[in-house]
Amino acid sequence: MIVKSQSDKILFVDDESSILSAFKLTLGRQFNLCFASSGMEGLDIFQKEGPFAVVVFDFMMPQMNGAEFLAEIRKLDQDIVAMLLTGATNFDSAAQAVRNGNIF
Repeated sequence: MIVKSQSDKILFVDDESSILSAFKLTLGRQFNLCFASSGMEGLDIFQKEGPFAVVVFDFMMPQMNGAEFLAEIRKLDQDIVAMLLTGATNFDSAAQAVRNGNIF
């Protein structure tokens, strides 16, 4: 269980390295960022390097999609601010994840 405290860290989880690189280039000087290239790696970082103020994650990832990732994160921290990124064409799946997971 992660102890809640004030944090300035943001965790980005995406299986596309170009997306993670773009966040690093645009936000890296202003914010304390951590990166993961899969849901499983994101969970590991969340547990080892948390707490985080915000988690930003992709919806379409192999092995663990964004909805599954968020469900696991919510078990560790119910109040985490979560932001979903998606280029997915299946809007219904992404919309359902938003409704069920309290995400932006």
